[in-house]
Amino acid sequence: MILTLLTSLILLVGTGLFAADDGDAGPYAILVAPNTADALSEIHEILYSILLFLAALHIFGVLTDSLLGRENLVRAMWTGVKRVANDDPAADAPEPSIWRLLVALILAAIGLAAVIWGAPV
Repeated sequence: MILTLLTSLILLVGTGLFAADDGDAGPYAILVAPNTADALSEIHEILYSILLFLAALHIFGVLTDSLLGRENLVRAMWTGVKRVANDDPAADAPEPSIWRLLVALILAAIGLAAVIWGAPV
């Protein structure tokens, strides 16, 4: 997911450098034909929406895995250290509650709705 997010971000920045849209223009938009700049602007807007969707999907995945797996993945991503048990944790771990999954799905739906309807494009 990190490689996908970084690739999307690189493409977004690259198209934004050459995009031109109703008064807004990237710093290198004058180097390409106006039709090309317009096309890159459209691609830039699509990539923006895709990047927002991927970020929401990533957050949903982290929340779901943290709630169902009962481990703090955010701390592990922040510090780069994840605790590993010496024995098989699946043997001792109780089954995750369906309520945790339901809460994660509701939070993800609210977050995705906020991204889709609340964020300017």
